[in-house]
Amino acid sequence: MKSFDRTPRVLCLFLLVSAILVQRGLGQFDEMVKHIPAGANALVLVNAEKIFASAVAKSGGWEAQRGKRFESGVTCIPAKAVRAVIASQLDLETMRPQWDVAVIDFPAAPSLADIQQHFGGLEDTLGNTPALRVADDSYVVAFSKTSLGAIGPANRQAAASWLQQSGGQLSPYLQEAVGYVDAGTELILAIDAANALTPALVRDRLSAAEDVDLKAAKLSVDEVANIVSSLRGIMFGVTFGKEVFGKMKIDLAQDAKSLAPIAKPLVLAALANHGAMIDEMSDWKVQVDGTHIYLDGPLGESGLMRLSSMINLPTHAVHAPPTQGGQAPGAAAAAPPADPAQTVVETTQDYYKSVDRILADLRGRKGSERTIGQIGVWFGNYANKIDRLPILNVDEEMLQYGQYVAQQLRNASMAIKGYGINKRVAEESADNSAAPLGGVLGQSASDYYASGAYGGGFYGRPLGLPAAYGWARNQGAAGTAYWAGRSEMRQAFAARTQADVQLKSVAATSVQQILEQLREAHEKVRVDMTKKYNVEF
Repeated sequence: MKSFDRTPRVLCLFLLVSAILVQRGLGQFDEMVKHIPAGANALVLVNAEKIFASAVAKSGGWEAQRGKRFESGVTCIPAKAVRAVIASQLDLETMRPQWDVAVIDFPAAPSLADIQQHFGGLEDTLGNTPALRVADDSYVVAFSKTSLGAIGPANRQAAASWLQQSGGQLSPYLQEAVGYVDAGTELILAIDAANALTPALVRDRLSAAEDVDLKAAKLSVDEVANIVSSLRGIMFGVTFGKEVFGKMKIDLAQDAKSLAPIAKPLVLAALANHGAMIDEMSDWKVQVDGTHIYLDGPLGESGLMRLSSMINLPTHAVHAPPTQGGQAPGAAAAAPPADPAQTVVETTQDYYKSVDRILADLRGRKGSERTIGQIGVWFGNYANKIDRLPILNVDEEMLQYGQYVAQQLRNASMAIKGYGINKRVAEESADNSAAPLGGVLGQSASDYYASGAYGGGFYGRPLGLPAAYGWARNQGAAGTAYWAGRSEMRQAFAARTQADVQLKSVAATSVQQILEQLREAHEKVRVDMTKKYNVEF
């Protein structure tokens, strides 16, 4: 990716030029980022105009399907937008936003009246700025005839304060990201992670990272933890040419060259831990250069879809909806009113295809034991995508199906999260010879597993093991005899390993069962809708 040059001298020159451009006010995004609140630690910048003019977009016919791609969740770029800036204040531990703000530039922005007619909402004025409070817990504001803003959640006091702020609020790290997109990278995601990590937290995560072999780096756990905890931030750039190419830059305050032998598994483990792993990254190239770690490689449709699922607009009520006359802003003439019955058929088909696309992506990557802890976030994100699909004029039975799919995806996500919870409980219990599992949880081990405490209907018995297994050494003379002659370290290791294998198997089986149920429901609704409307679904 051109704007993330690997040569330090070229990179420094590039950053200098970018900084000069920003200072002179020549950047296309400068006015937009003035609306970003103080406290943002995550920033997304999208040059949609360049993306849809790219060779890959033209060959894929993206422009013709732009509105539907946005509404179905394939892209985070609103229809008709030329540029977009999205900012959040993220809890970097959970990766959940405290708030989201978006600024969208259009050739001709939809009016608040158009948005209200399409999405509903209550008219308001925040200071001197016209606003609309939308039912999805967000505010949409009109900055100009070509620019809209949005903020969520819809806290009126916070929204008014946002609009009263002056420009120049970005942290230096996020301002650097603006320079990259102004210089030509079409999509930039940046997270300012300064002071987010402690060495103790990193050490804890390293102990759970199975694919990171610290011996290969010839460093102690403490040495690795000290380097990694100096994290300044992460930038992810995507360029669109004949193909889509992604590049990630991890910025540290300390020199990272000693991490070179383990850099790739270290980064992938961190992404997986936060649910941000994209399958293509496993094949990407890695390079360590001073205080930077780079990963780069191609991105496919699935990778773009998953990337999109991590970008949260405050509301979908910022795209250009039809006006009352059926004419979109900027259109030459209004189309004649459609036949209502035909409209239902077409919108129901579109809804079905959107859900089908989501399920097809998940079925293709339903998670081996190796990746079971990495995929839970996608189930939750894709459930949210289904929740945001347009429902106007969609058949009621199809909507019920969509709600069922979203709930089942959340069930799968919870099953995977349950694996992580149960794994930690089992590890702690196996390691702690002074406290049996029953002592930790306030009940006997056999009662705990019989109850399926963390799995509900998905697990039954998460381990399916007798009380004597692993923790029997804490249950009196019988347990002591069972483990006689074995060292404490070997006991703990054996218990943890077998417990992890068992838990992975249960979680993977639960997810596969849910996906099989979804496949059956998907086929049933396809047959039912085809019979009902006498058209192919």
